[in-house]
Amino acid sequence: MKKLISLLIIVVVLATLVMTCPDKESHIEAINNELITLIDNKMNEYSSSPEDGEKNDFEEGLKIVASSFVGGLAKGVIEQQLMVKNYVIVSIGQVNSSDGPKTLSVGICNHVFTLFSSDDLMEGMKKNFVR
Repeated sequence: MKKLISLLIIVVVLATLVMTCPDKESHIEAINNELITLIDNKMNEYSSSPEDGEKNDFEEGLKIVASSFVGGLAKGVIEQQLMVKNYVIVSIGQVNSSDGPKTLSVGICNHVFTLFSSDDLMEGMKKNFVR
């Protein structure tokens, strides 16, 4: 009887993992959200801050427009470059780089974990966009 209950629990857990394995769109959204957060943080680092504490409305508006534009552009690039391998209970998002495939995300239980740091991303952007 104990073996039957144990087997039933294992089957239920495996079935749950299979049904909650994230798809490519989930990986794209998670990576894009991480990129937008990084861009917003970098823009806040380099923005001017008046001494009296008032926010510059033009600068704030420009940040919103730039973040939306760059986020949309990044999402298009991610959709084209990202390959998601589905291993039934876990999915892995990778891109091809000059050093070989690089894993950017891992998804399990309807959640996608990004595996890149902001330093890695900034270095990659400098390498690809700054000549």
